[in-house]
Amino acid sequence: MSATKANWVSVREYEGQDLLYVTHLWSWRCGLNGMRIGVNGAEPVTWPMPPCHEDQAAPNAILPEDGLPYATFPLGSIQQITIDVFYDDMTMETLRVNRLGQPISP
Repeated sequence: MSATKANWVSVREYEGQDLLYVTHLWSWRCGLNGMRIGVNGAEPVTWPMPPCHEDQAAPNAILPEDGLPYATFPLGSIQQITIDVFYDDMTMETLRVNRLGQPISP
């Protein structure tokens, strides 16, 4: 998962809002124990993740009942995002990125 950090989150402007997508993290959720997201320096908060669908052929598939893998914010308001990822082995990795998804030094 570390190799895909550039894809963990993305910001899209759509219909007058910033949409913060976590689709990539949801796709890896079968190996995750959870995630927290903080926007613009705010303390990261737990973001819900749908369960791993172990009874399906593609357990990481996003199903309609899982909800939407994004949150809305005012247009242009997202400047930086902090992502805490908790792995199944109870280790944690933190990444800070700018609006374009480029890493920011700690």
